[in-house]
Amino acid sequence: MPEEDISRDHLFISYAYEDAPLADWLVRKLVAQGYRVWCDRFKLLGGESYPRDIDTAIKIQTFRFIALLSRYSLEKPNPTKERTLALNIARERHEDFVIPLNVDGLRAVDLDWMTSDLTFIPFNENWASGLSQLLKKLTSLNAPRPLIDGVEIAANTLSEQSVLSDSSEVLHSNQLAFVQIPEVIRRFKFVRPIDHIERASISQLWPAFFIDRVNVLAFHSPRKLPNALTVISTGGSAWRYEEKIDGVRSTNVMSSLMKKEFVHYCRGKGLLSLGRDEVYFPSSFLDGKLHFAGWDGRRTWVQVVGQRSAWRANKPRFEYKYNLSIRFALVQRWNEQYLLQLRLGVHITDTDGNALPTRSALARRKAICRSWWNDAWLKRTMAICEFLADGKDTIEMGLPGERIVIDARPVTYQVALGIDEAALENEGVTATPEELDIVDDEDELLSDGESHD
Repeated sequence: MPEEDISRDHLFISYAYEDAPLADWLVRKLVAQGYRVWCDRFKLLGGESYPRDIDTAIKIQTFRFIALLSRYSLEKPNPTKERTLALNIARERHEDFVIPLNVDGLRAVDLDWMTSDLTFIPFNENWASGLSQLLKKLTSLNAPRPLIDGVEIAANTLSEQSVLSDSSEVLHSNQLAFVQIPEVIRRFKFVRPIDHIERASISQLWPAFFIDRVNVLAFHSPRKLPNALTVISTGGSAWRYEEKIDGVRSTNVMSSLMKKEFVHYCRGKGLLSLGRDEVYFPSSFLDGKLHFAGWDGRRTWVQVVGQRSAWRANKPRFEYKYNLSIRFALVQRWNEQYLLQLRLGVHITDTDGNALPTRSALARRKAICRSWWNDAWLKRTMAICEFLADGKDTIEMGLPGERIVIDARPVTYQVALGIDEAALENEGVTATPEELDIVDDEDELLSDGESHD
């Protein structure tokens, strides 16, 4: 078909896989406004199906090329190739064919010479305000809006046929089952009252629950104490059968002691404390990697510490560090079995190890974890479990005869319904990681399925 017979009535969205949530949101918003949109995560959305010949589609069927620019899209081959073609078209036609969206605060100096002089629409702080500016831009360009049922089309991408199947499926959790818990909480008494400084020192050496300056509860006696302090054992109580121990709910004492034991054990493995129930991997940790066997049995690794750069408007590039952290909680199932729940996160600091202000840390954390989907979190959980268990099947804490034993394999659940992958394709989202040009950051993710022994 001759080029003059083809209508340029589509908006083409180019992006990196890590920015897919914004791409999906933006596509639906534009379609709801009546625009025909091409995005490789959707088969068909108010226009022709996603083109096999992308270059031809951009050249002769695209009204405007919307580029989601981020540090990811600048590094990936596919977005770079699409963007280069679109910029060449813009120069040939002497029109602002490319509409760049600033996804994560890129500065002009971070861009190549072809892109740096474009006028960006900021999406790095507020998607809603960014969309408002984009719609004004498209209106000023008299962009075609041929869809009269755009709202319905956009809504259908979220509410079409069920993606559930009747086949059962295994779900992996972030919970570890206790194999053994000491049944007795023991009482200890110091030969003299301790002060708050001594209490802090004792807490570093002995997982204990302090009733007052003299009386202490613990699962086991201390291996050692500071300043030649001495304690005397004064009996114990079976926490499952007594509502309170020395005036405190037995389950609360047990839960507190379990957390203290876990922190104490993690510190013995080289991790650092970050509050009462959180630890993190120090920047000096080995080579910054944990090697482990994935759920398919193949050896791989995950990065637990790293360093990144942040772009800030009219300011120098900011370097910061992140360290994988573990928060944990004790949960109880319907059958009264206790589980240890691992909640992973990242501890953000400057390059000197100083914690960042809360708002800045949250922004950095969002940037790091934005592409960590369920499998990424599960792999990190499995890596931590293998590390804590020294490659064995169980994690063992405490002293002989009073041990806490935890199954190092995350609890799995067999559910009656599964996910129908074919139905997902019919929902519109079709692109695979390979098609979306995924390249793992060297400071961040894993080498899936490869051996690094």
